[in-house]
Amino acid sequence: MNKVMDLTNILKPFLGKDLWVALDEPQKKVIASGKNIKEVIDKAKSVSSGKPVLMRTKQEYGAYVPSL
Repeated sequence: MNKVMDLTNILKPFLGKDLWVALDEPQKKVIASGKNIKEVIDKAKSVSSGKPVLMRTKQEYGAYVPSL
């Protein structure tokens, strides 16, 4: 069974800004953000050697499930 994660606090600064964000592997913090995926991947690679989780910011995440 997959564990449900509440990302509200870490995504709050990015909500409503129409950005892509990269989360670290344990999905505890945002390691990069930007307007397009390439920019975010490049930034994430410069700060982490792990595989980031990419997602688009939304106004709210009540029923949003990112694919891993």
